[in-house]
Parts: sequence; structure tokens; C-alpha cells
Amino acid sequence: MDKAKIPSGHQQVMPYFLVPDAAAFIEFLRDVLGAREREVHRGPDGRLMHGEYTIGGSVLMFGESSPEWPASSSMNYLYVADTDRTHADCLRAGCTELYAPRDESYGMRSSGVKDRWGNTWWLAQPL
Repeated sequence: MDKAKIPSGHQQVMPYFLVPDAAAFIEFLRDVLGAREREVHRGPDGRLMHGEYTIGGSVLMFGESSPEWPASSSMNYLYVADTDRTHADCLRAGCTELYAPRDESYGMRSSGVKDRWGNTWWLAQPL
């Protein structure tokens, strides 16, 4: 396979979320997961057409769902500085607990939550 041409600041594989209420999704990314805005594009009606936020060195892309492009869920593995704190922050933000923070045999302290858009977040901190 030929080497892909990747725009500056992007990685070769990037998650893309289609969510209802993109404004609330942005708040979750920013306030709970520490994401920072990279760029946001809105349509003439003000609807979020495309957004990019970063968490660490990773870019997340997302857009507001529509009848043409319905919402869909994803699973995401996120390294965090403190699994217990991030897990608690996620629960306070309305996430559902999939499993509580625990030490794993493979050297991670991990937990699982599902956000209100149906996306699963596996939170992991190296031990």
C-alpha cells in the first residue's frame, strides 16, 4: 500500500463521531476529558457540520447528526493521568458505568464508561 498523505497535525487513524446535540458533546470533551478546540465549521443554519478537538496528541473529529447522517456510537481507548478521577468526572457528567476502576493483569488501572451519546470510553492509566 502506498504511504497516505496526512494533513499536518492529524494521525493516520482518527475517530469520527456523529452525535445529536454537538454543543453538549463539546462540553463533555472539553470539561471532562480535557479536549481543546482545533477547529469548528458550522452550516448556514448554525448547525455544527464538522469539529475537531484534541486530547493530548490525538485529534477527534465529529459532527451533528442529521436524518441524512444518523448518530452512531464508537468505542474509544483513552490514556488518562488518573483513571479514578476521570472515571468519577465521567459519572458526574452523566456517563453510565460499565466497570469501576481496577488494576488489570496487563499493567493498567482501567475502567469503562458509556457517554450519553452511546460511545464507550475505556479509561487507562499505566501502573
